[in-house]
Amino acid sequence: MLSLFLFVIHSYSRNLIHDEPGKFRLILICWKPGHYNAIHDHNGSDCYFKVLQGRVREIQFQKQSQKSDKEYDEGEVCYLESLNLSHQMSNPDSETIAVTLHLYIPPFDTCHIYDPNGQQIEEVVLSYASEHGEPLYDDCHQLL
Repeated sequence: MLSLFLFVIHSYSRNLIHDEPGKFRLILICWKPGHYNAIHDHNGSDCYFKVLQGRVREIQFQKQSQKSDKEYDEGEVCYLESLNLSHQMSNPDSETIAVTLHLYIPPFDTCHIYDPNGQQIEEVVLSYASEHGEPLYDDCHQLL
């Protein structure tokens, strides 16, 4: 699986491992030190994730208020239900990378981005740094 640990220079990277249309999608996310994603939902999909390396922070939101703020260590598994929840994930460490494996049921191609007050800013189409181990951009590289 090491060939799937691809990073991009400017952001965290989403790497598509497997897509079973209408059933599930498996994604490996690589987080450089201090990187984070926007507050977002999963557009009706449930999400399970496991920390494969490092540590990640997850802040969950429900409507316009923060519901929880937790950190997960290597080996821990988390579940995010789809009902009225959004969240933001990050690598809180300033020196080491983190890698998480995400299972989305059912798969989704767009999500909604929110501001910290719970107001929807935009709907975005999801993209990947790699698909099935093949880089999609010139700035993809391995750090491991």
